[in-house]
Amino acid sequence: MTKAQRNNIESRRSWFKAICFNLIYGFRCSEFKAILNLDKPVKRGNRVIKALHDPTNDENIVIIGDGFWVTDTSGKRHYITVKTSNRIARPMVHPNHPDLVEMLGIKDANVKFPDKFPSPDTKPDNLKGLYSDAMRGQLNRYVDQVGEGFTQTHALRHLANHHGKLAALFLRAKHYIKKPQLLRLWNNGVEFMHVRSEED
Repeated sequence: MTKAQRNNIESRRSWFKAICFNLIYGFRCSEFKAILNLDKPVKRGNRVIKALHDPTNDENIVIIGDGFWVTDTSGKRHYITVKTSNRIARPMVHPNHPDLVEMLGIKDANVKFPDKFPSPDTKPDNLKGLYSDAMRGQLNRYVDQVGEGFTQTHALRHLANHHGKLAALFLRAKHYIKKPQLLRLWNNGVEFMHVRSEED
């Protein structure tokens, strides 16, 4: 296998993981990049939320920060904020498929999330849509290859919300959220993001 073929497989695995996160947690396209407790625990109030990749974590709760950094090809860093920030989310799993987290490899620390490196002259509007455009492209390529599927990234979010309703997670989630202002797990508003360069 050539290096290019290996890189292509790793890229597909990375995007598959990102897509699965959006399906399980109901994220908007780029919110997986803002997870704070992917590899390390995070404290919220008096409670310590374990790292998602921690094999002893059986709740699989994630903490979303207010954004994430993107580095362009010149080395300049840009901060992209997410709309529903500083919140807690738990997996929304269809009650008939309780093993989805394991089956989709959500906790596999060996598979990294995809990274994008835009050109230095990328406009702010294109920066904030960097991951949504890339994910849409991945879904399009899949449809082209297998002849079926979907290309609307928001469909993942809607399906997760549907699974959450079926599993009655709307009520159960309140037990995991200490502050009322964080009860925004299933906000279906239009995505808004802000891009800030490192020196701003």
